[in-house]
Amino acid sequence: MDYTKPIDIQAILNTAKKYDKDIKTLVTLDVLDLLKEFGLRTGFKESIDIHEFQHAFGVSKKYDGDFKGDKKIGNIVKRTLKIYPIVYEMKDEPERYRETFLAEVATGKVLETTPFELWLIQRGIEGAAEELYNVLFTAVRSEDELEPGIEFSFNGIETIIAADITAGLIAAGHNNLFDAGAAFTAANIGDKLKLMWRSSHQTMKRKGGIMYMSENMGEMYDDWYKTNHENPPQLDVAGQLFLEGSNGKCQIKRLGCIENQRVILTQDTNLTYGTESLNDMKNLKPFVSGSPFHFTAVMKYAFGVQIESIHHRKFITSKLY
Repeated sequence: MDYTKPIDIQAILNTAKKYDKDIKTLVTLDVLDLLKEFGLRTGFKESIDIHEFQHAFGVSKKYDGDFKGDKKIGNIVKRTLKIYPIVYEMKDEPERYRETFLAEVATGKVLETTPFELWLIQRGIEGAAEELYNVLFTAVRSEDELEPGIEFSFNGIETIIAADITAGLIAAGHNNLFDAGAAFTAANIGDKLKLMWRSSHQTMKRKGGIMYMSENMGEMYDDWYKTNHENPPQLDVAGQLFLEGSNGKCQIKRLGCIENQRVILTQDTNLTYGTESLNDMKNLKPFVSGSPFHFTAVMKYAFGVQIESIHHRKFITSKLY
């Protein structure tokens, strides 16, 4: 890239097209470690209804010679996944990043055959991925133009849970709200998490689950584990990956995008994200605007999250204190 000349937008577009397969999408960057356990719904606009079939029990019985046929095999529960438009807009002076780019090439972090334009596009997408990760659980959809941030663009998982608790859909009476009795601390967290796991449905225990919690709570658990074992096995780099007493069936997932004491125990892929097109999540398009020496680009995609089932066979969350 010749920094002494105006930016050639067409050359950048051609580069992006040529290396399209090499450009990583938003969901394969910072958010991958979280979204790899999420389900994915794509190829729809605005919203999609998720219909969950829930088996009824008590249908099977001893045959006594008389066929009654009076039992339903289950129920259909509908939840809706909504996606909303999000835009990532950048305007920058590429000259500022020349030394960084050359240093990464020199140290082998970027192949020497990688054009600077491609490097800059990927850095923009990486920034968008980090911003998306930060609000996956905490975002609250707002129509107020004075609240333009990504944190107001869709309803995050925590927002959905809070709304379902208010609506009475998540409650102790439905066996999908766990009451720990008090806030989690380093002194009690292991015992309370084991109690939460043991209070879950047998289907969860048989198929396994993921226990989402904040990084802070994960560290609390590590401290509890060390304190309560005379000769604890060495922790790996991520701390304890599975809850003690779960026979390896309950994975602990630490999140850097929440700060409260919410613990979510759910089955793999039950937390779901949706987008109209995965390709939109890497389509950072340069365009001409203002100074010919500025790199301007925009990426627009639709995104949203949902909990597919809040039935206690698949989901249970802790009460906040």
